[in-house]
Amino acid sequence: MPVHVFAAELRAASHRATLGERNRYRKAQIDSVKKWAAVEEEGETWFGFSAVRAIPGTRDEVLLVPLPGHSRGHCGVAVRRVDDWLLHCGDAYFHHSEVEPGGGLPPRGVRFFESVVEFNGAERRANQARLRELARLAAGEVALICSHDLSDFFGMKSAQREAQAAPQPSAAPQFMSAPQPVQQRDLRARR
Repeated sequence: MPVHVFAAELRAASHRATLGERNRYRKAQIDSVKKWAAVEEEGETWFGFSAVRAIPGTRDEVLLVPLPGHSRGHCGVAVRRVDDWLLHCGDAYFHHSEVEPGGGLPPRGVRFFESVVEFNGAERRANQARLRELARLAAGEVALICSHDLSDFFGMKSAQREAQAAPQPSAAPQFMSAPQPVQQRDLRARR
C-alpha cells in the first residue's frame, strides 16, 4: 500500500532544501517508505476547499485536502463517516481555539512553537481561518481534529463512547445504494 502525499510535500522531503526541511524530514523516515504515491494539487471542491483529491480506490470517501503553511505540501485527510465527515487537519493547527468558530488564541507557547516550525506563516494562518469558517458553516457536517491537541482527541473518544452506548434501533437494516455519478463534482455529497 503506497503512502499518498501531495507532490510538493514529497519534493520538499526528498530535497530538504532548507534548514527547517532538513530538521523536519528525517532521511531514515523518508527512506523507510517503500512506495510513495505523489498527488498533484489539483482536483475537485469540498466545502469550499479547492484542489481536493480522492485517494484512488476509496470511492470519494477518503480525500486529501490541501492545507499548506505548516509545510510546503501539508494536507489534511477527510474521511466520510456514516453521518458526517472527519477532517484530520494534521499540523494545520495545534490547539482547538485556533479553529473554533468564534476564534481565539492558543497558549503563548503553542503560538511560539507554530511560528518556529511553520514553512509559510501567512498560508498557515489563512488555512486556520478557512478551517475556522468550515467549523462555523459546516457544524454537524464536518468534525475537525488535529495531531497535537489532547482535547480534540479526548472529545473524539468521548463521542465514540457515547455512540457505542446509545441504544440501537430495532428497525430492519437499511442498505446503502451504490454511489451514482454526479454531474458537478463536489466531493461533499455521497449519492
